[in-house]
Amino acid sequence: MGTLTRYEGWFLIPFTAAYFFATARGRRFRTAVLFGAMASLGPLLWLAYNGLVFHNVWEFYSGPSSPKAIQRGLPYPGKDDWEMAVIYFGWAVRVCAGAPLFFIAAAGVLAALWKRAFWPLLLLALPGAFYVWSVHSSATPIFLPNLWPHGYYNSRYGLVLLPLAALSGAAIVALVGGNRSSAITPRKRQSERRALAGWITAGGIAVLSLAPWLLDPRPEAWITWKESETNSVARRAWTRKAAEFLESRYRPGDGVFTSFGDYTGVFREAGIPLRDTLTGDNGVAFQSAQLRPDLVLWEQWALVMGGDPSSSKAHR
Repeated sequence: MGTLTRYEGWFLIPFTAAYFFATARGRRFRTAVLFGAMASLGPLLWLAYNGLVFHNVWEFYSGPSSPKAIQRGLPYPGKDDWEMAVIYFGWAVRVCAGAPLFFIAAAGVLAALWKRAFWPLLLLALPGAFYVWSVHSSATPIFLPNLWPHGYYNSRYGLVLLPLAALSGAAIVALVGGNRSSAITPRKRQSERRALAGWITAGGIAVLSLAPWLLDPRPEAWITWKESETNSVARRAWTRKAAEFLESRYRPGDGVFTSFGDYTGVFREAGIPLRDTLTGDNGVAFQSAQLRPDLVLWEQWALVMGGDPSSSKAHR
């Protein structure tokens, strides 16, 4: 399911297939290939969708709504700079997880290595490597309030290492708790003491990890919520004004020529059904209206924005 929703899921496919090849008992090659084929259905379906709807299987990568198009080649911290890419992603992880869990996880990585949990550690660290690579090479900046340019953008990428943090915390508990012995011997009493220490360690990790959120439960302290709130102030304002304007003037069936995307909120607030809109999702009908608005653009309304590809068409 991860390959249907996240690009880092695509990145994990060959590495997870390698894990099955290295660890499967018997028919290792067949197991790895079967897993790879099944997991690759997600990317193949997404490519097919892009090809069917946009006539470009790489629309998500090179289309007008892709990160490259949004960034427009502008410089940002971490672009072509591995050190800065690691720093910005690392801070994103820290603000998403909270400082206590971040440092606990850092120590837990060493504990996991000591316990020889190499494969779980590698597989759970790979999504982080993917986003460092994305910041470096794929026009995918991360902006945080404590780092220049002191904004909010893509902070959610730090969430991908939460599973690694959970594994690292468990590794510390396993290292402290040790293995229990069933025989009634001094060794058993020692193992029981270690087990108790493990339980105490687990409780301490849980309390420390939750502390930032319990001590400061305000939404403003939640980086991903704050990002959405800060970056949507202007959009929510014009959405409300546009909806109020259309709500009192739009008649059912008039039709709206638009580019969809952020404009969807206007239609929701104004009570205009999406079936009344003409957007890129309408395929040939939308493309025809863009090419010859004088002949086939029959919608009575247009909702566009300056610089929008549909803006110039609506004015023709």
